Amino acid sequence: MRKYWRISGLFSVVFLVLFGACSEKTSPENAMSSVTLRWQRYPAGTPEEENRWNRAVIEEFKKRTGVSVEIAGASWDDGLNRIMSAVASGEGPDVIQLAEQWTGQAYSTGAFLPLDDKIDEFGGYEAYYSGALKYGQFGGSTYGLPWGGDCRAFYFRGSILEQAGVIPPDNTWTWDDMRNILLALKGNGFEYPFSMEGSGTQFDVFYFWYYTMLARGGQFLTNNEKTAAINTPAGRKALQDIIDLVLVDKTLSPSMAENDPTMNSAAFINGTALLLPAATGTAAEAEAAGITDVMCQTPPRGPNGEFGAFLAISVQSVFDASKHKDTALEFLRLLMEPEWQISYNKTAGWLPARIEAWDDPYFSQGWRANIRYGMENGTAFMPGNEHAASVCRIMASHLGELYSAVALGTYRSGDVEKTLAAAERAVQAELDR
Repeated sequence: MRKYWRISGLFSVVFLVLFGACSEKTSPENAMSSVTLRWQRYPAGTPEEENRWNRAVIEEFKKRTGVSVEIAGASWDDGLNRIMSAVASGEGPDVIQLAEQWTGQAYSTGAFLPLDDKIDEFGGYEAYYSGALKYGQFGGSTYGLPWGGDCRAFYFRGSILEQAGVIPPDNTWTWDDMRNILLALKGNGFEYPFSMEGSGTQFDVFYFWYYTMLARGGQFLTNNEKTAAINTPAGRKALQDIIDLVLVDKTLSPSMAENDPTMNSAAFINGTALLLPAATGTAAEAEAAGITDVMCQTPPRGPNGEFGAFLAISVQSVFDASKHKDTALEFLRLLMEPEWQISYNKTAGWLPARIEAWDDPYFSQGWRANIRYGMENGTAFMPGNEHAASVCRIMASHLGELYSAVALGTYRSGDVEKTLAAAERAVQAELDR
C-alpha cells in the first residue's frame, strides 16, 4: 500500500491502539494515570506490518514515559477534513500527521505549536532535506517536521531493459533518452512499454505534468506565489510531450486515461508496463511480489538539462490546543529519531526525510539509493500555501479531462492550450479566493 492522494474512493481505516497508563513516574504530567496522547495518522504499508510498528512505537514511548498513546486512524481522503474540524472545535489529537498539500491550510489557522525554539531537540534544521522541511513551515515559522514520503521517480525492470539491449539510465538522462528507451522496448515486441496514472481523480496525474513542466524551465506560480503561471510555453511543451507518447510514439496506451495507482502497480508487476513514473509504493509492492530487478531513476531532464524532481513528504505537528503539549513534544522527538524514521519508512515503503536515516543500508543501496539525488535536490510544491490541496484537485481534474479526450479520439489540435488556459483560470480563482 502506498501514500496516494486520492480525491475520492480511498478506503477509510480507523483503528485504536490503547495501552493503560502504568505507574512509572518520569514527570508530574506523566505520573497522571489519565494521560493518554492521541495521534492522528494514515494508512501506509500492509495492515499487518503497520500494526506491528504501531505496537512497537507505542510500547517504546510507554517504556520511556509511562504515557499511553491512542492512534486515531484516518484515511488520506478525510484527514484534512478531520484536522480542520479539530481546529474549529479546539479539540483534537495531540500529535497530527499532515500530507504536504494540507500544511498551508492547516497552519494558516494558527492552531499548531511553533517548533523553531525547540528545533535543536529534533536535530536542527540541517538534519532534514531542505525541500521536505519547507512543508512544515508557514509564515516564517516551523510548525511541522518531515517524517517521510518520497521523491517521485521513474521505475523500470532492469532485466527487461537488458534483454532489449538498453543501458539503464543515470540521473543525467533526458526526455529524449527516455523516448529512445521506450521506442527500443517497443521495437522488441512490447506494445505499450510506458504507463502512467491518467484518471482525473489522482493527484499524480497532476504531479507528473508538474515536474515535467519544471524540467522545461517552467514554474507553477510567479515569484510572489499569488499568480498562476500554467498556460506557458514550458507548460504546453510538457503536456504536448506527454500526449505525444500516445499519439506519436504510441508507447503509451490511450487507456491510461483510466489508470489509477492500483492498475499502474499491477501492470508493472505483471510485466506489461516496463517504465513508469510513480511513488515508491510501486517498487515496494513489486518487491513484495517477488520482483528482484526493480530499478529507478529520478525524472528525466528537459531539453536544456533542467532538473524537475519534487518531494511529496508528510509532516508531524503538535496541536496547540493539546492539554499535554510537553508530552506531545516528547512523542514527536521519538518519532523524529533516526531509528524510528528508518523503521517506519521501511514499513510504509517510503523514504525518510531525516538525512541521517539514509546511513542505513536499506536506503543506501539498490533502487532506493538512486532516489537520494532527488531527495537532495527536489523542490517542494506550494509549501506553506493554504490553497495547495484545492489546486491539486483542480489540476488533476483538468488534465484528466484532456487525457479522456485523447482516449476517446476527440482530442484536437489546440486542446493543450485550451486545457491549460482553463486550468490557469480555475487555479487563479482559487488563489484569489
